Amino acid sequence: MAEASVIELRAGRGEPRQISLTPGSVLDPTSVGQAGMWRVSGGGVLDVHGYLYFDGKALFVQSADDNAPVMVNRHRVARAWTEVRMPSTIELGEVQLVYRIDTDGSMSFWRYLLQTPRSLMVQRITDLRLFGRGPSEKRLGCRRILTWYKKRIRRELLSR
Repeated sequence: MAEASVIELRAGRGEPRQISLTPGSVLDPTSVGQAGMWRVSGGGVLDVHGYLYFDGKALFVQSADDNAPVMVNRHRVARAWTEVRMPSTIELGEVQLVYRIDTDGSMSFWRYLLQTPRSLMVQRITDLRLFGRGPSEKRLGCRRILTWYKKRIRRELLSR
């Protein structure tokens, strides 16, 4: 089952600041750039830099120009639809879009964390710290951070 997700404008300027993606709802191909359907601006951004498409299950991106490609997690995207997995950073010039799970505190988010294998838990925690949640690694060691998150996840699930 797909999770609710969001594409958030992290660096650069634009309106809207984010687009929410709901499983089962389609986002038609949307141009992104200074003159795109989703207007974003920043250094190196073309009038139409790339395209986004959500089929109700997965997000896809496509570059508009091979000379100034969209980058996903620092990898070039061609002029063909390419699937993007969460969490990812999508770069258009100096503009950064973050594709991530919608961390609005919904039960599905906490279940998602609880089902994360221990080997990936540190990465999930790192992702959460990027979004302003959780303790700082400087204050706590990795083991204490894992314990903190496990307690928080259980508390969230039990409170619902």
